[in-house]
Amino acid sequence: MKTRKILFASFLILLIAIPGKLKAQDTDLLLETIGVLSAQGLYLTYVSIGTLADGHANGNYDNDFTIQALQEYQNLAIVSRDQLKKLLTSPSIKGEDIIFIDDLISTLELLRGEAEGYSKYLETGSEEYIKIYDKKRTDAWDKITVLLDLK
Repeated sequence: MKTRKILFASFLILLIAIPGKLKAQDTDLLLETIGVLSAQGLYLTYVSIGTLADGHANGNYDNDFTIQALQEYQNLAIVSRDQLKKLLTSPSIKGEDIIFIDDLISTLELLRGEAEGYSKYLETGSEEYIKIYDKKRTDAWDKITVLLDLK
């Protein structure tokens, strides 16, 4: 887990540092790549959390495994969110890119909250947390469909 965080952080730091030394078209390509990879990450995280919760509900995963995996999803969302916040300080980020990154950040927060809701449900058994999980899940999907222009 720590290695993935370091690699992801290094990748984003390089992408932030490099644009000042690149041509505009190269900077655009890097920003588009960040956007595509971020969108993929949102979609896969959304599906993964739901699949994990379904697997747990069907008895395929025990509480300990499910809670541990949900914690990893939360940690990855936090690391990604924090790196995207740093990216916002780059002079290469302007206009629509700022809006897109803000939307990525808010969607990551919803996904983090979704994972946290199900994890808290497993820890406490309280139906209150299932409602939080469902609300965050629905809100995250609404944002993902807009960001990825899904029909």
